[in-house]
Amino acid sequence: MSELPETPPKRMTMLSVKARDFVRFLDDVGVGEDLCSICGHTEWTVICPSGDEPTFRLGTSIRNSKEMFYFSAFGYYCEKCGYLRQHAASVVYKWVSENPEEAQPLVDSETDDISEQPADE
Repeated sequence: MSELPETPPKRMTMLSVKARDFVRFLDDVGVGEDLCSICGHTEWTVICPSGDEPTFRLGTSIRNSKEMFYFSAFGYYCEKCGYLRQHAASVVYKWVSENPEEAQPLVDSETDDISEQPADE
């Protein structure tokens, strides 16, 4: 049995963003409360693993190109009818890079002390 590489290949990490960052992007650009254009439903699911791992990227091969080229996008779908929406991974990645998640204050319930903790811990 062959061993897996210690670090994921570049194609796996290129334009990678965490699920919560994709949701922050969607909220910022105003699609958080969008109605589904097919059925009018308002509940959406981001296509990602459970937890806070990187969001899955959807790759579509592009035709009319001399070289093989893939368009990379993040997606989410309507909970009622399954209508799929996509956003270009490069646009989302750029937004996330320019808008890092701020540290969230933590409250110690016993002392009511507030401290800062980086958002990714």
